[in-house]
Amino acid sequence: MNHHKSLLILGFGLWVWTSSSFSAEESSGTAITNVTIIDALNGTRENQTVVFKNDSITKIQNASEKIQELHTINGDGKFLIPGLWDFHVHLSYEDSLIDQMPALLLSYGITSVRDTGGLLDKLLPIVESMKKPDSVAPRVFYSGPLLDGRDVVYDG
Repeated sequence: MNHHKSLLILGFGLWVWTSSSFSAEESSGTAITNVTIIDALNGTRENQTVVFKNDSITKIQNASEKIQELHTINGDGKFLIPGLWDFHVHLSYEDSLIDQMPALLLSYGITSVRDTGGLLDKLLPIVESMKKPDSVAPRVFYSGPLLDGRDVVYDG
């Protein structure tokens, strides 16, 4: 009998611990409510709530279900799409745009970019700046300098 009582107490303790840890997890983050999701796999999904924390989606549910998020954004009449990729950018091409480029890309829904060629001494400081933890910028990948053939298009 003592063995069963111990298991019951242990089971109840685990249930309390997991319940409290899940509710703490559920009550953090940001929720976009009443939004229409454009889902590449499942089509259009109306009246949804999308919960995210940092840069990860933690939950998608019907907007009629209760949420406990710290911050909500009303997405009524709005659409939510997956982040877009731009696979061909030159972040160091125009000096006057270097500082504005990250915010400009994000404003168009571009959350990841690939720089397809540039002088590394000019490109690397830009990439490092965009990768800082407090930076508001898309994820950035780069290939390094452009490799040209006999008829050089790019000087450098």
